[in-house]
Amino acid sequence: MGGHKEEGINCNDAKMITPDTDPFPGTKADVPSKIDSTPYACAKLYGERLARSLGKLTGGRTSFVCLRIGWCRDGANLPSTLSYAGGAEEITDAQEKYITKMRGTSTTNDPHKLSDWYQLMWLSNRDLLQVCNCAMKAESKQGFTIVNAMSKNSGSRWDVSFGLDSIGYSPQDDVTEHARPDGDLNLSVRKPQLFVGSKL
Repeated sequence: MGGHKEEGINCNDAKMITPDTDPFPGTKADVPSKIDSTPYACAKLYGERLARSLGKLTGGRTSFVCLRIGWCRDGANLPSTLSYAGGAEEITDAQEKYITKMRGTSTTNDPHKLSDWYQLMWLSNRDLLQVCNCAMKAESKQGFTIVNAMSKNSGSRWDVSFGLDSIGYSPQDDVTEHARPDGDLNLSVRKPQLFVGSKL
């Protein structure tokens, strides 16, 4: 679904991404090796299609919930540890140039916009536990459900409302209530007063 960031980073720039939104795998790399995330995306898409088919095949007797899990890290998984490089570790100038070139478009060449995209997909540990618990207990008459498993991040393009309707998932946390990894309190799509740097 990463290709959707080329349309716009937040809900003010582009339409919401719902469970029914067509897949738009990865951002093609603009590097000599032509790296992209298509094989990775294909495996996830195949899993969703298989689950949908098996749900139909069993007439809903066996149900499947596919979670499109947002951006999270191992351990404390705090918003201050998220970055467009994928983690809190320091990256060199050469690595940053490579990552920027690999991302490759006008939207994602801006490290702050790219960071915003990933931060707005944040899934807190508390919300991760809740969505997994809801998915395991859910019963679907159709036999198949897709849920965007992100936290309740203000301005995010990822629509999490279907999760409440379908499996009872009601995310509690919001990345915009925390400082950015670089210490800047202004996530480009937010009102600055929303940032209080609070702990979960």
